[in-house]
Amino acid sequence: MNTTFAKRAIGIGMMAALGLTLASPALHVAAQDAPVSVAASGLINPRGVAFDPATGELLVASAGVGGATAQIVKIVDGCPVISVDGLPSAGSVDGEAIGVADIVYVGDTLYTLVAGGGAGHGNPDVTSGLYKVNADGTTELVFDLEAFISAVPVPSTPVADDFDVAGNPYSMAVTADGSAILIAEANSEQIISVDLATGDATRAIDLSAEDSVPTGVAVTPEGNIIVATLGMHMAPGAAAVYEYAPDGTRTELATGLTAITGVAVTGEGHVYVVEMYDGASDPMAGPSGRLLEITDGGVEEIATGLLMPSAVEAGPDGDLYISTPAMGAGTPIGSVLKVDVDGVTAGTPVAVDPALGTGGDCVAATPTA
Repeated sequence: MNTTFAKRAIGIGMMAALGLTLASPALHVAAQDAPVSVAASGLINPRGVAFDPATGELLVASAGVGGATAQIVKIVDGCPVISVDGLPSAGSVDGEAIGVADIVYVGDTLYTLVAGGGAGHGNPDVTSGLYKVNADGTTELVFDLEAFISAVPVPSTPVADDFDVAGNPYSMAVTADGSAILIAEANSEQIISVDLATGDATRAIDLSAEDSVPTGVAVTPEGNIIVATLGMHMAPGAAAVYEYAPDGTRTELATGLTAITGVAVTGEGHVYVVEMYDGASDPMAGPSGRLLEITDGGVEEIATGLLMPSAVEAGPDGDLYISTPAMGAGTPIGSVLKVDVDGVTAGTPVAVDPALGTGGDCVAATPTA
């Protein structure tokens, strides 16, 4: 499943319908003490987020708008400032983009997952894969994804017109012992484990025969792997959430969901996912993305009306951070929303203003002085 373009029509149409192709003159913010607020705005195609363990600063992956425009930005006073620049991107300002898909810290070292490399994406000199970010902002290749996909093909390879040799890595997570990074590779439908000491990679989970399109990966405090799927063609009810024990045993945590783009596990072991749309509404009619908690008793809505969320991450403060939108943010209208889950009344999800986080004085990130 080539997820890179399967979602495109929904994204462009929804953004146009909402009139959000250009930044609004005033920042739309939540009421004081509201459970959903704006952590960052002025972002271009925001993806995964991370927190600097030394400073607590929020960093955001930006997929860019094609060429060498993908970035990692840090958030200063709610606005983006470039931390790492010039990373490969594929796409355009009028639709979807892939570039920097995710970022994560292991100790005090930052790693980035690059999805926009390779000749097929217009960036032949830079491969897609896992990179270590050095203190000076340069990057160092740890794992070549394209080489791995070619050398170790999945048992059920996608059909030729739906196969991307460079892959479409969507998110990543650190193993419980910190020795490896897990990558959710959506196109070849597998979870790849990369040993950080050696750079060696193995296939941890094979989903290639299921057409489920894994987009989210997280790790529980006990070391189990949580995998969330988009579902083929983002069909209503085609997404699911699974838990894998160290011996490979799989447990279904939730099925019948729609277009999951991210999963997060808190320090207490609570599992949350975001859907691009709710599966019941017409995605062209307006934003219907949801934040859901996966519980022993089923699925609980936490927030509704999200504008095509692209990722969710648990912050060190216990709150959840959601990047939005997944498409159409070729101008700086993207944002990261902060959700205080404890502030949401059980059984009464928060209806999010679709314009929350758009507009304001933030502009596209500029280099650090």
